[in-house]
Amino acid sequence: MRRWLLDLHLYLGMLCLPYLVIFGISSILLNHDIQRETKTEWSAQIAPLAEATAGEQAEAALLALDLSGSVLAHTVKREETGELAFRAIRPGRSYQVAVSGNGSAVVVEADSGVLGVIRDLHGMHDTQGSLFSLSWALYTELVTAVLLFSIASGVLLILPRPRGRVLGLGA
Repeated sequence: MRRWLLDLHLYLGMLCLPYLVIFGISSILLNHDIQRETKTEWSAQIAPLAEATAGEQAEAALLALDLSGSVLAHTVKREETGELAFRAIRPGRSYQVAVSGNGSAVVVEADSGVLGVIRDLHGMHDTQGSLFSLSWALYTELVTAVLLFSIASGVLLILPRPRGRVLGLGA
């Protein structure tokens, strides 16, 4: 039983290793505010947006511009001139979009590269239509369960050893 528990503790811990390394690197990137962004501005013409709420229009504009990501609801603004402005994000990339009433859209795209993707994984929330986002969320849940198991199994493995008891329980 002890050997089985030790093997399970070890191999499940290895399953968590990539997640913990990425989490550590993203913590450093966030803590030291390390960012490298390149911005690109471009424009496009889309069909005028149908009458709907500003949030629904922002989602429709994002689809019409063939951009993937999530619209940040608190950034959606409807100007008096009829222009719709909003911000959308996805890991490693963000978009600032302005769409006029006649369908003329201006997009400022900020690409933060691999470091930005790693930084965004630290606190990533649901990105609509993203299989990777769903997979990362499931992996996060799995790692959480495995870490809880590892704590409990680690305590069970160290208790029978008199020399390791104080060190193990202290840790």
